[in-house]
Amino acid sequence: MLSNQQLNRFKRITSSGAYYPEIDGIRFLSIVMVMLCHVTMYVQTFITPRDVSTFSPLLNVLVNGALGVFPFFALSGYILSLPFLKAKFTKQSPPSLKKYFLRRLTRLEPPYIISLILSFVVLVWVLNKFTFRDLLPHFAASVFYVHHIFYPHTNPVVLPVAWTLEVEMMFYISLPFVLYLLYKLPTLYRRLIMFSVIIIVPFLGAGILSNYRFLPINIPYFMAGIMVAEHVVLNEKPLAFIPTKIKPFLLVGLLFLFFLFGYRAHGFNSAQSNPIKLYVILALIIIDKTGYRFFANKYIATIGGMCYSLYLTHYAVISVVGRFIHYPFFGGHFTLNLLVYSVIFLVPASVAGAVFYLLIEKPAMRKPWSKRAGNKAVIPSDVQP
Repeated sequence: MLSNQQLNRFKRITSSGAYYPEIDGIRFLSIVMVMLCHVTMYVQTFITPRDVSTFSPLLNVLVNGALGVFPFFALSGYILSLPFLKAKFTKQSPPSLKKYFLRRLTRLEPPYIISLILSFVVLVWVLNKFTFRDLLPHFAASVFYVHHIFYPHTNPVVLPVAWTLEVEMMFYISLPFVLYLLYKLPTLYRRLIMFSVIIIVPFLGAGILSNYRFLPINIPYFMAGIMVAEHVVLNEKPLAFIPTKIKPFLLVGLLFLFFLFGYRAHGFNSAQSNPIKLYVILALIIIDKTGYRFFANKYIATIGGMCYSLYLTHYAVISVVGRFIHYPFFGGHFTLNLLVYSVIFLVPASVAGAVFYLLIEKPAMRKPWSKRAGNKAVIPSDVQP
């Protein structure tokens, strides 16, 4: 086990100085589910081909692990709205928009651009999947977060997981203006609108709301985070009516249902209710401190704090390692092969993510511009996956 001093080397630096380990614990669960999903998809496609509809509920949860990106959206809504809501309800001056946008730029851009370059090099000169000329337009589109505009029905080619970062960037830009409009309304009307977005929008699936790569269809998740932030600022406990002893079971059940929505064998689909489930999950963890001992565990929180680096690098590591190792060690036994490949892929992916975090992401937190922007602007820790 690592000592506290060794763990502190990996601890994220927050711009406000405040640190809430349970937030990183949520990030841990989300990034682990995303990484396990990509391992499961690899095994399903290249090692032991199998119809998803025959999966057990547990394996189906792993297949749907990509839904782990949505808690990141909700955390963005929660953390980024907190300083604006504190200013609103305490009659203080709002955070500087200049510093708000500067913080997003200086904190998130260096790791993102470097990961794009590394992925570009791997795809062109290591895996030989694309030519330089063919991949360059996709690279340029991803650099400026507009791949979803020029290629609306495909994930980014250079860094497929970056579709979520494009959604996040749209949210970052629009958040101050959304909050300005929402908090001009009386409390009743505002909350009716916010809960309507959380509950109703997921049932609308036409036009731009049918493409998960655009912000509108993902707004309910961000809104769930904003709603929890309002409860925190106003010291409200929306789930106080639920007995304390029941809350841990409720939390585990909601997390399982959140990832189980596509269990085809039983025709089970509750995707439309995922935003409201996530609202309750965040309220349970952040407000009621349900499961705090797990989510605030120093090892879990430390890994969760590296989620952005893990997110940016793990897909490339799986692709590279998978090029050299794609043997069905246990014949057609899907579960045993999945266990083996989880170790084969996730160990080097975790090491690569940790190295990337120490060399690239964490130094970006320490840059002088980051300190100047963070010390005066009341902006808490970043929430990128």
